[in-house]
Amino acid sequence: MFALIGPVVLVSGLLEPGRGQPAPDRLPQLPVPFVVAATLICAVGIWMMWRRSGLLRREWADGTGLQRAAVAVITVALVGFLTMFSLGHRTAMLAFWLAGGVSGLILLLSGRARSDPDPGPVDT
Repeated sequence: MFALIGPVVLVSGLLEPGRGQPAPDRLPQLPVPFVVAATLICAVGIWMMWRRSGLLRREWADGTGLQRAAVAVITVALVGFLTMFSLGHRTAMLAFWLAGGVSGLILLLSGRARSDPDPGPVDT
């Protein structure tokens, strides 16, 4: 559901200023303990994905230029999403979310293309 609604909200938010209808781009101010907790969770998640056995580290090591770019965009999108969410900037937050989602799809689809389609004969 969110995958369908998010891009529509992002595009409408980007088009409204051009029509002369500036949309309120600010979200309500978040409580500081929530921002601190979200930052810690995001930092631990990024660390787990970039550690030696992490998903992003493996994709970076085995990947082509497009896959490495997607890994870099995912990392920047995670930090940018959290930053814009904490500051309350709705349109920028959704732009980071969309960039991370597209990059994740690139990694997902390129991972399937890399896998061996014919595993060989099966012993029965």
